[in-house]
Amino acid sequence: MSISILETINWPGADLNGKRKRTGDDRFGFDEGAGTAWVLDGATDLGPLRLFETEESDAAWIAEYLNRELMFSPPQPDEDITPYFERILTSLREKAKAASKVTIENAPKEVWPIASGMWMRERGEVIEFAWLGDCVALISPPDGPLEILTKHEQSELETRTSRELNAMSPEDKLAGLRKIRATQNSDPEHALFGLSPHAPSRLSIETRNVPEGTDIILMTDGLWRVVDPYGLMTAEDLVETVRTYSLVELMKQMRRYETEGDQDTLARIKKSDDAAAIHLQIR
Repeated sequence: MSISILETINWPGADLNGKRKRTGDDRFGFDEGAGTAWVLDGATDLGPLRLFETEESDAAWIAEYLNRELMFSPPQPDEDITPYFERILTSLREKAKAASKVTIENAPKEVWPIASGMWMRERGEVIEFAWLGDCVALISPPDGPLEILTKHEQSELETRTSRELNAMSPEDKLAGLRKIRATQNSDPEHALFGLSPHAPSRLSIETRNVPEGTDIILMTDGLWRVVDPYGLMTAEDLVETVRTYSLVELMKQMRRYETEGDQDTLARIKKSDDAAAIHLQIR
């Protein structure tokens, strides 16, 4: 069994001020030789200060350097998922300490960058998945029902929280977001990928036996929006669109909706989020 990458895409959205980003805060990566693939979604910077200067944002920094760790330090054949991510994230923290303008430990927790992520590995006769946050994996065998892997309650919470915060004044919204970010970086129960040491123990891990010809689409929540909350299509429709046309065509449909669609719906959530995805097949 092996993985074959069919298509990838990374399409940045807009920042909090509506300005189009250059690189965006999402990343994707893969290593067909190691049988791994992943998508990462850096959470938007909230200020009041930046830790890193080499990337467009601290969110882009955490996504970029975690992407590099996953690319250049693949898991060993006998290495299980939790110790692998302990190794990867320990190395990431050391790089962050060396690159930060201020001492990491002294910086307020609300400025520590975090990222959601969905990672997978072909290992023998099975596919392993590991994730934190609200990225999504769609598993579509040639004959059989579609399976959706994500932290559903996290996705629903993110959408609900976004709507609640967008109804506030800009000052109250920012204060609320910073409070949430500080909790994510200090409470082990809410850890995501980043500088917190608790992330490996919080990973959601699933193993699947899938037949040859199974399509797998990994995506950040910025593309999953076509299903939730936009409701433009079902998850099954999403897979069929990608199979028949492409990820690019799917992304174009979503961006058109964000420009021309129901503005009342769009006003209640962050508009034009970054989006990244990988379409691969098991062979």
